[in-house]
Amino acid sequence: MRDVRHENLLPFIGSSVDTGNICILTAYCARGSLEDVLSNDDLLLDNMFVASLVADLIKGMVYLHDSEIVSHGNLRSSNCLVDSRWILQVADFGLHEFKASPDQVVEGRKKLWVAPELLRATGEHPRGTQKGDVFSFAVILYEVVGRAGPWGDLLNKISIHGECLEPNLT
Repeated sequence: MRDVRHENLLPFIGSSVDTGNICILTAYCARGSLEDVLSNDDLLLDNMFVASLVADLIKGMVYLHDSEIVSHGNLRSSNCLVDSRWILQVADFGLHEFKASPDQVVEGRKKLWVAPELLRATGEHPRGTQKGDVFSFAVILYEVVGRAGPWGDLLNKISIHGECLEPNLT
C-alpha cells in the first residue's frame, strides 16, 4: 500500500500492530468525508464543485484499478475524504479484509454500497471486484446528486435480510 501513490488516494504513512489491534496512520483530511460534505446543508454545492469531486473520485479509482491492489472492495462516501484544498482522496483501499465491526447496524449500513453479487458471495470477507467498485461508485453518484444518502428516500422501503438487500415493492 505504501507504494501506491496518487493525488486522489489518501497517502498511507505506516501501521502498527499492538496486542492484536491494527493501527493505520494516514494523512489528515480537514474537510472530513464526502458523506460529511454532502450532509452539511450550509455548503452550496454547485455543478462545477460537484464535477470536481466526482472527477477526483474517478481519477483515484482508475489509478487504484490499474495498480497491484486492483479493487477497493469497500468504496462508500465515508471512505472518500476531502482535504483542506477540497481535493477528494479515496481512503481505506485494500483494508476491507482487516475490518471487523461487532455492531450489526453499522455492518448493515455498509452493505448499502455493496454490489448484490458480492452480498451473495460466500466467505466471511468476500474480496471486492472492479465491477463491485463500479456499483459502489454509482451509489455514491446517487448520493452526490440527491444529497440524501445512499438510496435516498428508497431507504425506507429497503430491508436487510441475511446478506442481501430486498426492496419492499408493496
